[in-house]
Amino acid sequence: MKNLPKMISYSRQLLLSMVQKISVKFRCDIGNAPFSVTGTGFWLVSKKGGLFFVTNRHNIDPTMCNRSSSYSIYSITILLRAFSLVDNKPCGNVKELEHDANEVTIYYPENTADVVLLSMAELQVPSDQNYQLTGIHESSMSNYSRKPELFDQLFFVGFPGKNRINAAYDMPIVRSCSIASFPEIDYSDEDKTIGRAKTCLVDGLSFGGSSGSPVIREANGVLELFGIMSGHFLENKTWCDAHSGLSYFTTVEAILNIVKENGL
Repeated sequence: MKNLPKMISYSRQLLLSMVQKISVKFRCDIGNAPFSVTGTGFWLVSKKGGLFFVTNRHNIDPTMCNRSSSYSIYSITILLRAFSLVDNKPCGNVKELEHDANEVTIYYPENTADVVLLSMAELQVPSDQNYQLTGIHESSMSNYSRKPELFDQLFFVGFPGKNRINAAYDMPIVRSCSIASFPEIDYSDEDKTIGRAKTCLVDGLSFGGSSGSPVIREANGVLELFGIMSGHFLENKTWCDAHSGLSYFTTVEAILNIVKENGL
């Protein structure tokens, strides 16, 4: 591993290099058509030096993608983009780091939190040094300037919406949100329709593809990770309805619990 910071850098561009698009292919053993899911994730470095890719559980669990349990993961691909070591700005196209299902270890939470950690047996990183594997360090997830509060302005970085025609411009996009309910209270306790633990409600527009985006607060020039964007509310619970303007993220506590529970 190289260029792995011990805390989130002051550089916003460096944060963008930690965020990658993920594509998961599923297949069925009883003849149903295969399908794929795309989303967002980011690299995490544990205190023990392990490198993991963090994303939503619903990005890799077919039973949470409105499909039957007859489906299983066929492959997981992370689209790694080159970022200049000089200014941390993107340069060139992406490289597809594709792994068969048996090459990936998936660490699930003990509860229903919508997050997983992925560990690849071997990461075939391109020889070009600009293809960095930079990650948010575990220690930076608990060293906040202050705890999250109601009205806090946050940002989430991911890949919402359609695929770009030219992969060279399929860049991570930054959107904003603000904490809309008491962050000390698990919002899934208040709204039982979510069914996912460790959630925090925000006022913001998260769309398909954004799932897995790191949720960030900037405080005194330092970027602090608060969690991972996990979903949004829809009127009448159908995908064709308008966005309500309310989304929710899974708190960083759920990520840290996976690390601790599995001794990572």
